[in-house]
Amino acid sequence: MKAQPTTKPEDQESGAFFEDLEEHLKPTCVKMCTGISCLLNGARRERENLKRVGHDCEAVSCLGHCDRSPVFMDELTLQLADLPTQIRCHAPLPVVTKRILTTNAAKLDVALENGVYASIPVAFSHTPEDLIDLVTASGIRGRGGAGIPTGEKWKVTASKPSGKKYVIANGNESEPGSFIDRVLFEEDPHTIIEGMILCGYAIGADEGIIHIRSEYPFAAGIMNRAILDARKAGYLGTNIFGSGINFDIRIFVGVGSYRYVKEPEFIQSIDGGDRPDGSPDPGLYGKPTVINNVETFANIPFIVTNGEGVFQAMGTNASSGTKVTCLNAGFANPGIAEIEYGTTLREIIEEIGGGGRNGKEIVAVFIGGPMGSIVLPKDWDLPLCFDVLKRNSIRMGHGGFVAIPGNVNLRALLDYLNEFAVHESCRELIQGPVDTLNREFGHRLTETTSGGQRRSPKGAST
Repeated sequence: MKAQPTTKPEDQESGAFFEDLEEHLKPTCVKMCTGISCLLNGARRERENLKRVGHDCEAVSCLGHCDRSPVFMDELTLQLADLPTQIRCHAPLPVVTKRILTTNAAKLDVALENGVYASIPVAFSHTPEDLIDLVTASGIRGRGGAGIPTGEKWKVTASKPSGKKYVIANGNESEPGSFIDRVLFEEDPHTIIEGMILCGYAIGADEGIIHIRSEYPFAAGIMNRAILDARKAGYLGTNIFGSGINFDIRIFVGVGSYRYVKEPEFIQSIDGGDRPDGSPDPGLYGKPTVINNVETFANIPFIVTNGEGVFQAMGTNASSGTKVTCLNAGFANPGIAEIEYGTTLREIIEEIGGGGRNGKEIVAVFIGGPMGSIVLPKDWDLPLCFDVLKRNSIRMGHGGFVAIPGNVNLRALLDYLNEFAVHESCRELIQGPVDTLNREFGHRLTETTSGGQRRSPKGAST
């Protein structure tokens, strides 16, 4: 394991986003990731080992390094397996992975050399209505799981009376198994800013908020620095490059939680329910608001720069463009893989993912975290496509793929799902995976019960 230093408050011009960390990360506490990927790779055993040597351990749902499980974080460092994150593109053109494939573009000069902010003058030369029409024509749908057409969402907010409006980038990424938001925050933050500026121009908003989970302090530090640099360079703030357009961004650090998976709860986690009496708008502070996933915003500059036709040529009629899939440590080739919509699950699992780690058999795959679906081999020939998966009652979620090996302790996995549901108050939303485990592996679950008593799950692997 190697240590990745987090960004200290004194290294920042603004340390406001660290207030949440002070509350949720005690100085002597170690946060042990117990998400699905880490559970399947010995996190509980690691947690017990840390406790034995005197550490105060706190279990957290996910630290966003599912390709290198198990991981833990203390007050200064994130302990990672000594492996780089593999980033690959299997689509005709890289969209989201364009910069992170070749370089770390966290620094503004590097990002500019690699084309960041090139879409801004293109967009500003057209009307906001034209920009929304372009996004709509591209067919892009939200990458966070719901799949709502992005252009339609923008159009609704743009049509509301002018005044204060907000743009929110949802980087909560509370779905164990997914980590693309974290990688984008850390390695390509200016593309997120660029996408938010475009949205702000399209809908008439002058303020953006990036929601980052407190389990991502390193990402929050980098994102904060990128905002400061963009502001100094004139890409954010008042009268951007003499255009008369104002737009600025601030960071909100929240506790990563599935409680905020629905927009009303997510918005309330930011504004605390502070809204004018009688305000009919459900948005932030009672004002019109667009919320898009971080990966969605990362697609927008490509669409503006290259045109809707290039984007729409990839994917399927119902699901255009590309999708970033995150493959956990249970695969032979873990990491980030950008694929065209329409690629089959089998191609992702067996060819791109390389099958099971160390040659282990994969008996099922978790897609979309605990609220997603457990997908069995009989369904692996289905294409990754919003409508097809929905018709087959498969939830794609944010695109995290977690391999379930043949030697998994199914009782421990079932116990984890139940514990997760209680902690996150989402029992009805994890019922699908629970039912799949009970239906497809009921005989094995019975075998893990001895004399009518459950075995105490020390780890997920037998």
